[in-house]
Amino acid sequence: MEHNKLTKKLLSEGWTKEQTPEGLLAWSDFYGGWQYKRSTYRNFVFQTPCGLLVKGDKIISDMAYMGIHWMVENDNPVINCPFFGLRDCTCRHPLLKGKKLYSFISRIGSYKHCAVHRTDLFWEYHNSVEKVLDDNTHEEDLLWEIFSQKHNGRVCRQQAYFNRSEKKWHMQYDPMTCTQYGCSHCSILDKPISHKKANVYYDLKKTYIQKGQGFLPDETIVSITKGIKLLRASETVCEAIVKHCKKDIEATVRLNNHSFCFFGGSVEVLNLRYERRESRDLLQDLRDVEAGIAVVHESDLKKAEKEAKHSRRLASQYRREEYFRKLIRTKGYENLSASDRHRANKHLTKEEIQTANHIYKQSLLPPPDMQLSLEVGL
Repeated sequence: MEHNKLTKKLLSEGWTKEQTPEGLLAWSDFYGGWQYKRSTYRNFVFQTPCGLLVKGDKIISDMAYMGIHWMVENDNPVINCPFFGLRDCTCRHPLLKGKKLYSFISRIGSYKHCAVHRTDLFWEYHNSVEKVLDDNTHEEDLLWEIFSQKHNGRVCRQQAYFNRSEKKWHMQYDPMTCTQYGCSHCSILDKPISHKKANVYYDLKKTYIQKGQGFLPDETIVSITKGIKLLRASETVCEAIVKHCKKDIEATVRLNNHSFCFFGGSVEVLNLRYERRESRDLLQDLRDVEAGIAVVHESDLKKAEKEAKHSRRLASQYRREEYFRKLIRTKGYENLSASDRHRANKHLTKEEIQTANHIYKQSLLPPPDMQLSLEVGL
């Protein structure tokens, strides 16, 4: 990057690359020389083209757009226009006039960038960007009160969003998100949130066609996995999820089984329900099996997986124990390295170590025939 304005000014004053003025970062060719530390320019005061003052902690530095680096060092950092309007402002930089961005949650409205410049004026609240933002928040709160009265209080601010460009509140009820708020009363349902916990379950039906070979015809394979747990939450929230979120759950299930559906399979969510504990309809299971449907329960699959994991863990532990037993029988406990002795103590009991070490010492003694011949010779 070419030298920024700050670097050109300091170089003209006699500073060299090896020197770093106070409040700046060390020289970097990538960023065009010296840069202000964030703690330094946070204390600066900047001014917008329309005359508003703004503190340095509100600016966006180091943005590249249209061949220009918008940064403090070039005296042209940017801020998000606090008015959030769709109207064009004649005060904005010509290159930024057509730049309209949308936040990652586009429904809150668009925002535009505005280049600001450093000023020696003292920051004053009544003529600042911060005051405009506070006024926006106050207006947002007033509009919320109007919105709430219009719906007779059956609204929730956690479940609503405010479009800053349109200056309108919108409601989008999704009880799936209620699990993270911990409310004691639901204003939308106008009822208290039960302290009793429940689970949301559903059954997943999968269907695909198995191609026949030779004279064998194609066969439709159907399987159902029952009792899949979605989440655990208040009984009130679970009831609302079952009532209002079936389409969202179906969309998520299709997304999670995208590969299966891509290759010709189909999935279907059945028997969406909420229960405190999982229950099974054995008669329905028998009817499904009689109809040629493969039936499994999610809890059985998880139990089998847990048991298999436990078996693998025990086998792995046994292999480690046997390794150290063999190591002690071969080398002796005293001849092991410090790390091997530490691991042997971790995996073996004292009795097992003593037994293995005794076998090692016995292996050092001469055979019985040789001991007898030595005694006769003596």
